[in-house]
Amino acid sequence: MNLKFILEIISDLLKPEGYFGLSCFNRNGGADISDYAVYRNGSLHGGRGYSDQKLKLVLENYFDIVEFRKMK
Repeated sequence: MNLKFILEIISDLLKPEGYFGLSCFNRNGGADISDYAVYRNGSLHGGRGYSDQKLKLVLENYFDIVEFRKMK
């Protein structure tokens, strides 16, 4: 299942004015490798990290971002 398909499902299932929360690794918390390297090597090498910019770029197509912050 690809990310686009998953985000479309989540978006469709939310009630009007509903909220969706997400916790994920940042670049410093996961391996800094490309998607291609993950599939080529068959390993996440300790986790997959996303920069703030990349994550916002993906999510803003499906959701209005209310809050974006690092976890404490």
